[in-house]
Amino acid sequence: MGKMLHEIEKELTFLSFSTWFQTSRLLSIDEAAKTVIMGVKERFIGDVLRDRYQETLNKAAEKVLGEGYSVTIVDPQAGTERERRLRPLFFQRPVFPLSFSFCRSAPLNLLTGVK
Repeated sequence: MGKMLHEIEKELTFLSFSTWFQTSRLLSIDEAAKTVIMGVKERFIGDVLRDRYQETLNKAAEKVLGEGYSVTIVDPQAGTERERRLRPLFFQRPVFPLSFSFCRSAPLNLLTGVK
């Protein structure tokens, strides 16, 4: 997944990448079906990734793993029994966001804009 994420990161802005991909995890690779199963923490993030980034994900999978690979995204509310079994424990634990401090001074409060 690291190589795939690196390919995706090259295509996106830092903010887009950190917003939508920071909680994604590789759950499994089904070589017979040429499918990468990627898990996300929240259904909303999964929906955004499917709607906006599915093509980018599939291209990255093909570039890293070979022709014909695609990405399936599952989330905590995944519908099928197979998808529910693929849910790892990290869905139950809090995931801490990336720091948005871009300099060595005091971090910027994103709500107030004050350092």
